[in-house]
Amino acid sequence: MTDDRSLIHQLLYHALIDIREAACEGNSRAAFRLSDLIHTIPLQLERVTKEEGDYAEILNGLRERARQKGCESWMNNAVRHYVEPHENISETGYSEQHDLQVEDAELAQVV
Repeated sequence: MTDDRSLIHQLLYHALIDIREAACEGNSRAAFRLSDLIHTIPLQLERVTKEEGDYAEILNGLRERARQKGCESWMNNAVRHYVEPHENISETGYSEQHDLQVEDAELAQVV
């Protein structure tokens, strides 16, 4: 099972890949929605390092923002991808099966 800290880092990593993919495909709306979802995470992580917050709080806030912004399905898929057993990330940083890209039906409807 992945701890909250690792999960947040992996969600941020994957969201950035999905944003890049959406931008490459010209899907600015999906890129915007994902970036809008995650843009506060780096500063929240900084707060944790200063002992002014915790990872569970960040993760709970991210889940709530995903629900509010119509990205709940993307979030659920991403969490399942990292919490359940999955293939290892290769040395290049990509999983062998990149299945969380903007293929998610809910996020794809944003297009």
